[in-house]
This record gives sequence, structure tokens and C-alpha cells, in this order.
Amino acid sequence: MLTKQQRHAAKRLIFFTFFCIVSLMLGSCVSKTTPTPTPSDYQQAYAEALRLHPPAQRARALENAAAAAPQPQRQRIELEAAEQWMQASNDATALTVASRLDFSGDSDEWILRRQMLIAQLRLNQNDLAGARSALSFVNQLQVGPQQLASANQLLAAIHEAGSQPPESIADLVSRLTVATSATQQRRLQAKILSELQRFPLFALESDNPDNFGTSVIPWANLAHVALSEKDPLQRLTKLNQWQQQYPHIQIDTGLLTEIEQPELSATAPPARIALLLPYTGKLAHAGRALHDGIMTAYFDTALARSTVEFRSYDNNDTTDIGELYRRAVADGAEFIIGPLRKEHIRQLIEQHLITVPTLALNHADTAEQSPLL
Repeated sequence: MLTKQQRHAAKRLIFFTFFCIVSLMLGSCVSKTTPTPTPSDYQQAYAEALRLHPPAQRARALENAAAAAPQPQRQRIELEAAEQWMQASNDATALTVASRLDFSGDSDEWILRRQMLIAQLRLNQNDLAGARSALSFVNQLQVGPQQLASANQLLAAIHEAGSQPPESIADLVSRLTVATSATQQRRLQAKILSELQRFPLFALESDNPDNFGTSVIPWANLAHVALSEKDPLQRLTKLNQWQQQYPHIQIDTGLLTEIEQPELSATAPPARIALLLPYTGKLAHAGRALHDGIMTAYFDTALARSTVEFRSYDNNDTTDIGELYRRAVADGAEFIIGPLRKEHIRQLIEQHLITVPTLALNHADTAEQSPLL
């Protein structure tokens, strides 16, 4: 039998226990030690996805984790999912996922990782030109030596697969020796350099005739100078040395000036470019292909990549194009690429909504014109 004091003590204990339970439920109990923060839902889902097998199951789980993640983690996880789709031999899905991602505002490491995946997928599909194009700007990126070595290994594999038959360049050089007009000579010289500049630097460094043929070696050396020398004085010195070594080659003066001072042939790019493309809906495949082509073409030029910000806007089947265009301008777009649909272009023109330079990707069936289009 409990005494009166024991009953009071028991009541106080029960009351205190009940109070703590309610406080914990309401989140108002204060602990003397700070609790260890728990991972967010997407981090837990991401960690669980990495433990899954086979690759296809892991890819699906990574896509689910990415859907709940903030940027830039979202597209980074999506890229990992695309890599898993490739491991699962589903190259079509991997290429679709990778092509819609835009790492232009991310680090060079993630830019190169995406491009290497696209290059590998193109190589798997025997699209050697596409594989080579995906890595055409690798020398402009600031990445670690290990990642750069991996990129060069992939470039070597593309090169060995026959991305550009050396005989075709040798044929161009042969045609150049019999060309009579200055215009034809310039075009052939520009074509030779353009084709050679598609090769990785290591392939242009060798004087081995087996690589290109004896007649192509001087042009390979010139292409190497144009690609590798960033310092203007060093470039000019190397060009003078090249001319002394090959005095029998009379290169076009305009073409030589472009090599000496490539900055003169490049206009300053806008700071912000908006892409109004269909990333979802019936034209999603075309939109993603255009996006990939635009980004590859941009990085394939000598433009300062770090000065330009790309923003993508989904111009799908149900988009109010006027509202989307105004939003892109409000976000600071100085140049707009798109839209793709004729009716959207016509609407922008007829409603006089085009307020910044715009590159439409189709023709509009309208008599009206816009000076900025």
C-alpha cells in the first residue's frame, strides 16, 4: 500500500513523463545537446539509389531522387542517372537525359563530365563526328589532370575509330597544289585547317607521316599552333617559325591574320542568352537536339565561355509564348534563341513582343517584320 507521499511522487512522475512526451511531439523540448541533423529526403533517396543493382534500377531511383533535389544537385544527379542508363545499355535514354542538361553555370568538371558522356554515347552509336564535336572544346576547360587524361583517352578512341579519314585531308592538300584562283586557294586552306582542328592536340603534335601523310604534316603543325598557343606573342613567334620551316607554302594573308589575332574575328557575346525550346511535349526530341547542338557549337568557338550565362525555358505544347518571352527578357536575357513553332514566331511578331535580338528557329507566315528578328 502506497503512502500519501509516495502517491504524490508517483503523480508528479506521471505528469512529468506526460509533459515530456507532449513536448517532444510538439517539438518544444529543448535538449542541452544539439541534435545531429538528419539528411534531407533527396539525400536519403540518393544514398539508397547508389546501393541498388542492376544499373537500370539504380538509374530510375536516381531520377526519382533528382526530382526532389534543388539545383545544381538536381541535374548532377540526373547526369549520374544518364551514366547508369548507359551502363544498362540503354544509350537512347542516356542521350536523351544528358542532352537536356545545361551545366553552363556549373563548374568545368561537370561540363566536361556531361560532354564525355555524350561523346561516349555518340561513339557507341558510331556517330564519330558527333562524338568528336562533343569534346571539341576540351582544351578550353579548367579541369584536373586526371579528368583531362580521361578526356584525352576518349578523344584517342574516337580518333582511332576513324573519326576523320586522313586521306580526305591529303586530297584537299592535293587539290590546293593545283588550285589557280586566290579564292579557291583560300577556301581550301581554310577547309584543311578546319578539318585538322577537329583532331585532339596530341594527334597534331607528331611529325609521323603515318598519321596524316607527308603533305599534311605542315598543315597539322599550323593547326597545332592555332589551337595550343593562347599567348599572342608566343603565337606570333611560332607562326614565324612555321613560315621559315615551310617557305614553299604561301598561306592566304587574311587566314594568317585570323590565326595571329583570333580575337579580331570574334564579336563580344551577350552576357545572358535565353533558349526558348520545347523540352517537353511533341517536339521535345527536336528541342533537346537543338539545345545540344547550340551548346556544342558555342563551346566549339573561341568565345569566352565564362562570360555567358545560358538559361533554358520550356516552350512546350501549352506554353503562352508571350508570357514566356517576357519572362526571359525580365530575367535579363540580352539575346534569345527560339521559338521553334511558326505560330509562336508569328504571335511574337504580330503582337510586337520582340524587344531584344532574337534568333527564331523557323519562318513565320506573316507579312509583318521585326528589326530585332
